[in-house]
Amino acid sequence: MVKDLHVKLPHIYRYFNASGDMKTDVENEANNFEAITMDFTVLQIPRQSVDARFKVVSAILWLGNLQFADIDEERCEFLDGDIKVFELLSEPKYYSIDKLTSAGT
Repeated sequence: MVKDLHVKLPHIYRYFNASGDMKTDVENEANNFEAITMDFTVLQIPRQSVDARFKVVSAILWLGNLQFADIDEERCEFLDGDIKVFELLSEPKYYSIDKLTSAGT
């Protein structure tokens, strides 16, 4: 699941590392993730529903990494590294890259 969701270390995400001094126990976080997925199993929440929730969280974290460049105080454009975020988000074929990038213009 980690590979499917393109999960990275927490310091990669701006939402988690706004101050720039984040220190995370990755092993502990992995254990917490396993515990949460087990909780969903115990509650008999279907695997598809669990996966959908994690996909939404992953997308929110990646969207938080987008940066915008102001063009003329009315329009903006995405910075070069943002196309990689769009490629990750469009991988499941929910949206095309063209639709995602045109939303910012």
